[in-house]
Amino acid sequence: MIIEGTKDESKLLRWVQNAQSEDEARPVLASMHVTEGYVMAGDGFRLHATPTPPCLGNALGKQIKGKVPAGEFIAKVAEVEGTYPDMFQVMPVGEAGFAIAVNAKYLREALQGIEGRVILRFQSSKTAFEVFDEHGERYALIMPAHLCEDVLARRGWRPEKETVGDD
Repeated sequence: MIIEGTKDESKLLRWVQNAQSEDEARPVLASMHVTEGYVMAGDGFRLHATPTPPCLGNALGKQIKGKVPAGEFIAKVAEVEGTYPDMFQVMPVGEAGFAIAVNAKYLREALQGIEGRVILRFQSSKTAFEVFDEHGERYALIMPAHLCEDVLARRGWRPEKETVGDD
């Protein structure tokens, strides 16, 4: 199957592909799951999802695997057989205890160079949070961004489980 997309679609799909499994023994998790509402990939430890871009219109209902290059692209992808796991079983339900907004640049810089596991320690949504590695070699403190409570209370976009309607 051939997909053709824009630079923006490439960025989104390459970000989703970051969460694909590298374990060839689990081929379905080494692919992207495409639905009408979202495209997602998860390796059992993380999940990345985004609204389905128009370039994947011919891949709806399929799992696909293939390298999506940077920039405007034409790429050949293969359909992967199998049933994609129900990732909604592990998604949180209900209201969050609290939300925190943070400058993405600060978080990226704090994580840069850390190998292995990272510990994030929170006290509340209004105080700085700590970022450190499990070996005690790196430590960062990041102040939350000041946003209105209603903005923090809003849930951002996330994939919704699709139901098959009766025709």
